[in-house]
Amino acid sequence: MKPNEQSSDDDKLAYLKWRKTYEMGRCYIMTSISNVLQHNQLSAFEILENFKQMFGDQVDQLSRL
Repeated sequence: MKPNEQSSDDDKLAYLKWRKTYEMGRCYIMTSISNVLQHNQLSAFEILENFKQMFGDQVDQLSRL
């Protein structure tokens, strides 16, 4: 959840770090998938969920690495 004006500085910093990591992860994923999938403009979460549906437990094991 995006911090608001009442959020602590630590919460704001944590959000900024998470957002940067999220965007980097999305970029890595988008560069490694086909052009067809890129045009769908999915979020990193949606892509991971799609992978989980396609590959099941294998994705869960990779996400723990």
